Amino acid sequence: LQTSAHFPDYDEVRRAVLPCVDTVEVSLKFADADAHQAYCGTDNILILANLRRLVAEPHVEVQVSIPLVPGVTATSENLQALSAIVRDVGVKTVRLLPYNPLPAHLSSAVARCESGLPRAFMKPEEIAWAKAVLLEHMVDPAAPGDS
Repeated sequence: LQTSAHFPDYDEVRRAVLPCVDTVEVSLKFADADAHQAYCGTDNILILANLRRLVAEPHVEVQVSIPLVPGVTATSENLQALSAIVRDVGVKTVRLLPYNPLPAHLSSAVARCESGLPRAFMKPEEIAWAKAVLLEHMVDPAAPGDS
C-alpha cells in the first residue's frame, strides 16, 4: 500500500486495510509542519503520528519514500530532518523518488501559467547527493538503479 498516511481514522485503517497488506510505503515530503502546510495544504502532524502507529504494527513492514524536488524537498535541512524522523521511528527502508518535471510542465501548459518548479530531470549527481545526506544521518536509502 502506498499512502501519504493522512488518514484521520487510524482505527478504521487498522481494521479494514492493514489485514490485507504486508507492506505500507509512506510518502514523507517535509519534516517541518509549516513547510508541509505551505506546499501540501495541511501540516504533517497526523501523517507523522500515523507513521509511528504503522511502525508499531507487528505484521506490517513500513517503508518510507521521499519525493526529491530540487530546492523544495531536496534540501540538506529537510533531508537531514526527514532522516532523523525515519531513524527515530525505526523505519529501515527509504526510497528516493527523483523529481520528474513532466507533470509540472504539462500542468503549466494547460493552465497557461508557470509552476515555479524545475523544468529538468534530476541529474545523477543530485540524486547521489541526496542519498549521501541521508546516509550521513544514518538512513540507508534505495535510489533508482540500486539493487
